[in-house]
Parts: sequence; C-alpha cells; structure tokens
Amino acid sequence: MSALEEGKLLTLNDLMIRISDYKKHKPNQSIDSMGMFFETSNNIYFFDTGTGKALRIDHDLHDFLSQLLYRDCDVEELEKTANQKGLNISDILAYIEKEDLFKGTTGEQLYNDEFLKKAKREIGSNCRQLILELTGACNLRCKYCIYSSSEKGFREFNSKNMSKEIIKKSIDYLYDHGEEEVFVTFYGGEPLIKFELMKYAIEYAKERLANRKLNFGFTTNLTLMNREIAAYLAQIPNLSIVCSIDGPEDIHDTSRVYVDGGGTYKDAMEGLRILKEELDKVDDPSVSINFNAVFMVPYEKEKLYRIDENFQKLCSITQNSTYDITYPSSGTIPEELMEYATEDTSMWEWMEEEAKKCDAIEMLKHKGVMDSLTIVHDRILTEKAAPVIPMNACCVPGARRLYIDTQGDMYVCERINKSPKIGNILNGIDMETIWTKYFYEYSERSIEHCANCWSAKMCPVCYADRMTTDGIAENAHIHCEAFKEQLKRQFSLYYEMLEESPEKLKILNDVITV
Repeated sequence: MSALEEGKLLTLNDLMIRISDYKKHKPNQSIDSMGMFFETSNNIYFFDTGTGKALRIDHDLHDFLSQLLYRDCDVEELEKTANQKGLNISDILAYIEKEDLFKGTTGEQLYNDEFLKKAKREIGSNCRQLILELTGACNLRCKYCIYSSSEKGFREFNSKNMSKEIIKKSIDYLYDHGEEEVFVTFYGGEPLIKFELMKYAIEYAKERLANRKLNFGFTTNLTLMNREIAAYLAQIPNLSIVCSIDGPEDIHDTSRVYVDGGGTYKDAMEGLRILKEELDKVDDPSVSINFNAVFMVPYEKEKLYRIDENFQKLCSITQNSTYDITYPSSGTIPEELMEYATEDTSMWEWMEEEAKKCDAIEMLKHKGVMDSLTIVHDRILTEKAAPVIPMNACCVPGARRLYIDTQGDMYVCERINKSPKIGNILNGIDMETIWTKYFYEYSERSIEHCANCWSAKMCPVCYADRMTTDGIAENAHIHCEAFKEQLKRQFSLYYEMLEESPEKLKILNDVITV
C-alpha cells in the first residue's frame, strides 16, 4: 500500500526506507535496477525502470537524487543538500509519488502463469513466419561466417538438402497454425543452390495458402543469380530479397570469397544487374531488394563512409531499398585477424553523425539508425510502475516464427546457431523442451542478472545470443554491460534529437517491425 493510499503524504524517510528495502531484495544488494542517468548536450535525464519514463532534471536535482540513490546518508544530510541547492523536498516527493517513481522491478523469475498460458495459445495459432533451410551447402567461404567458424556451438557446412516432403509438411503446418498474413522465408547455406526447391516451395505455398496474404523472402550472395532465376523471382508479388554485399570491391573481397579464396564482388554485381533488369520489366512495387553488410576488422570509420557511399548507389534498385551493417558474430573472426578485433565504437559514432545531420530519419538508407531509435521510442511506458521483468527480447518459441532445417527439425529461428530443437515437422512441437529449456532454465539462469539490470524491461538480447545445444550458455550474460552501455547511448541520441529536431522522429510512430 502506498503512502497516499494510507492517507498520508510520502516523506523523505519513507522513500529512503523504500530504497533500502529494495536493495536488500536484489541479488547484488544495489539500486542499479531502479533506473539510470543519461545526458544529452544540454540536459540530464533519469530513466525510471518501473514506469519507463525519462525525466529531465537539472544539475542540482541530479546531485540530490544521486546522493539519495547511491550514497549511504541519513535524512538530515539529504535535507541539508536540498537546502543548499534551493530544492523543495516536499515538491520532489509529491512528484515522485504522483508519477509512481523509484519502484524498479521485482520478481524471482522471468515468467508467470499468465505468460505461460499466453505462450501455449500462441504456439498453436500465431505462427507468422516459416523459415525453410533448403540446403546446408554454400558456394562461398566468407571469413566471418558462422558456418565456417571453428568456434564450438556454430553450425557447419553440409551437403544435406530439404526434401519436397518436408517442404510440403512445413507449409501445411503454416496453413494449420498461421495467421492471416504469413511469410515464407528461404535460408541456407546459399538458398539459390537449390533454386528448384525454392520454386517448388513457392508454387506449393501459393496454392496451399491462397486464402492468406502471402509474403516470400530470402538472403543471397547473388553469385548464382542468372536470367532464369531473376525472371521467375520478378513475377512473385510481396517478395523481399536481402543481398549480402560488404561494400565496394576491395572491402567486399577481403572476406566474401569463394572456396579457393577468390573475391566474389564482380559476380555478385553481375547477379544484381541481371536481377534489376528483370525487376524493371515487371515494375512491381511489392518486390523489395535490401542489402546487408558485415563490418569486418580492422574497424575504421573511414571504411563505414565508403560502405555507405556504395550502398547509396545500390539502394536505387527499388523504391524502398535499405541496408544494414552488423559486426561479425562473436567467435567468428578468423584467428589470423584476432589482433584487430578490438572493442569498437566507430560504427555508433558514425550512426550518430548520420542521424544528427540528416533532414529526416526516413531519408537514411541505413536502417540501423532507425532500429536504434525505435528501441527507445517503443519502450513500455506506464502511468504506474509495472515491476514485472519479461523474458528479455525473446519471442515465444514456435509461435511467431519457426525455423525448419533440412531434416525437418524445428528451431526457434534462423539466427540461433546450435540450440535445443523444439520438435520435428513430421511429429510436431515438443512443448516439454520449450517449457524446460526456453522458459524455466533460461529464467533460472538469467534472473540474477536481469533482476539487477535497469534495462531488463527493454533488453534487446534474445535466445539467438544466449543458447547452445544444451540450452542457455554458461557465458550467456557476458555481454550485458556492453549492451547496457550501448542502450544508454541510444537514449542520449534519441533525446538529443527530441530536443533539437523532434520532427525527425515522427516517422517512428509509423514503424512496424516484423
């Protein structure tokens, strides 16, 4: 029961007792999970974990709250600080009570009964994206690829291909368990190695899912694109193709190579040229071509400007083309290049510069800027503190998306390397594994970290970053501090833009993530 519900006003002593009790119930005996301070060029803010609110404060209030939260002091010391700085403690306490601040998060697990009931319903009826691993083979040996990594826990190249029976069973599953709008996505290896299987799957899906809004997509290295394939793809409505290009030729060919080590840029560009010619013949606005790049060591900001310049030209291929740049996955940088694998902030610095100098965020072809701002813009905001800690950014396994490998085994998504399978398309979903590995064990191994974290309710990390064949990894939370530091930078950028150019952020109200 709050102070106001008891019929009396919140006192400074009440608040200090609340904070002290909060610390005692946290695994690390600290106030870290209650919120955090961040700054823009002109202002200081406090992000309140319980409500999701970001409050603009001045330096005097910052000093007072810092003393309240992080220093062992008594009421008299705090009152003295407030008097010296000309702060009205009664007004501060009234505001804290009105906004329901400084309550943080509670809980001894990342799920509750309502979550489990909702998960059970969604697994049976809310499948939106089916990802089919057509083949485990690839004609490239990119130096940072998870398939070619020697790191334990990553998948490996193989010669297995998906059968037509598994394709049909998978699409039938989507028919039985899918939503009104569904996505069929192809994966590999390089999916174009088995173009005939892709074509078979597309035609069967068009027939079987004729009563749904149907979308298709895949990622390709473009080197196998020819006139026949391009002409067929150009005729498929609602198709999204992601092309893997790492930048101009010298950058691209450093890592994206054939088995013999030869560069692939010229062949990829020829494939893109053919694809564009066939798309131009049809001119279907529902077909989109996007790009992704891996920012490989050595990390240099000048390299990012060159990658961006290259993509500005490539993104003219379709009206809404965008691109994304990511770092190599952890553990995939070749040993001979590990000396360059330092902690890097150049990509974020470059993204900040791009965001601040653009006239409108939607004009940026690099979608990483939009994603970084969206995570702050779309965070959960509540009038009253909502203390429950969610399952990080994890989806419900087997619900929203479902990854099927060449043998028909089911996995949470294509981004996870080796992880506990959640069934087989011939036998159905394995609910026991989902509950045991993905809910109970994941929560048990995570709660100590999440209970101490101010970003737990908007954590960007999901199963893809934390699972192994046996379940949640031993070092699953090794990068938590880095993620929090990055999220703090995203808060600063978002509020800097909100102060100086709020019109730039209007597009975020219309952003829909899939």
